[in-house]
Amino acid sequence: MPVRGRAAQLKVRGGFFSRGRGGVIAGGTGLTRNKILVVESTTAGGMGAGKARVEAISIEGLAMVHALVIDAVEGQFEVHAMLQEDIATLPRLPPATDVHWHRIRSGIDVQDAIKEIAPSMDYSFVVAPEFGGYLDRYTCTIESLGCTVLSQPSSAVIAASDKAGALGRLSRNHVCVPTTQTISEFAAYPATRYPVVVKPNHGAGSVGVFLARDATDLDAAVAADEQLSFPREELIVQEFITGIPLSASVIATPYGVDLLGINEQDVILSSAKDSGSKYRGGVAGALHPELAVAIERIARAAANEFQLRGYFGFDFILDPRGVPVVVEVNPRLTTSFAGLKLLHRGSMLRFMADMLASKKVERPWRPDTGFVAYQVIELPGSREISLGSLHPPATQDIITISSPGGGISAFVAAKGTSKTQAIDNMNQLAASL
Repeated sequence: MPVRGRAAQLKVRGGFFSRGRGGVIAGGTGLTRNKILVVESTTAGGMGAGKARVEAISIEGLAMVHALVIDAVEGQFEVHAMLQEDIATLPRLPPATDVHWHRIRSGIDVQDAIKEIAPSMDYSFVVAPEFGGYLDRYTCTIESLGCTVLSQPSSAVIAASDKAGALGRLSRNHVCVPTTQTISEFAAYPATRYPVVVKPNHGAGSVGVFLARDATDLDAAVAADEQLSFPREELIVQEFITGIPLSASVIATPYGVDLLGINEQDVILSSAKDSGSKYRGGVAGALHPELAVAIERIARAAANEFQLRGYFGFDFILDPRGVPVVVEVNPRLTTSFAGLKLLHRGSMLRFMADMLASKKVERPWRPDTGFVAYQVIELPGSREISLGSLHPPATQDIITISSPGGGISAFVAAKGTSKTQAIDNMNQLAASL
């Protein structure tokens, strides 16, 4: 039933690294700390089939790894992170930190690597797309090994990853959502008119998302998704909602929800004939305070409905009436975290660990003043780039990774006292590369 409603190699400057057991180890103090394993599937090499869809979001994955590692360091963890051996870019860390980089060679099964490393960890945090069942599978594996998961539990992942099903459940909680059907339902009895949005029911980012203005566009979108290893029966059709694309970043706790930010999104939505949709970045900060009450209500509904715990996000469109229309729930870390980390002080991971241990915890992050703008850009050729650091009091950040075309993909972020200044600073930083 329809849901109704409204890679070039780069040298790294800075940092102190020595080769050690399990990977590259940053110089440390030797103190015993809680061990945490960070697994981000697109950069750990754990995606398998559908290479093109992985390459489209790997730079966002590396930006999230960077932010998580810094967050874990600030949380006084001994940090272990999995990273493909051919990725040369590492965060530039301050001295006296313990970060073990487990470099995954080509052909190594990431699932097997997780089974080897996770049993010796106290905690883990998994970032993976919902498509292909990667997020669910890696989370279930780690749970079965007795390692405490600080990302969303598998039960929440399964419940919220089904986009059509999740929107139906939110609609029954009086949350505005777009009319949503499977491809077969739309072909038999369309519940909305063109234009529509075609996307995988279990998807991530803008991979496989296409605008269809007519039946010809729809057929082209289905064909393009099949090329990305998304079968026809996995696709859904959504009502196209005009308005401002936004997202919410939330921490769910036993006591309610903590809204970390309402983020503006720079998304190009286009047809398969026009090369498809693309996520280019966004802005985080004290944006749209007039929406806080409504967004917190939606966040509570989602957290309660799907039993979410810790960080999650959801994408929504602010329609011309000023009503937020939720288009999907993300039961995982989102790219916005890489921007928010530059803006906030404190450790989300330490907050999560203390919360699960039933310790008295305060607000996970202390917000800084100002705004941060972030963008994904493509650079031609190969070059050496001096990497930034998210360690306070950083005001900018650069993350780079090899691009499929032989150039460089970069995640660029910069702070400013106003939204306009943050965007200007980001653009200046990008222009300097």
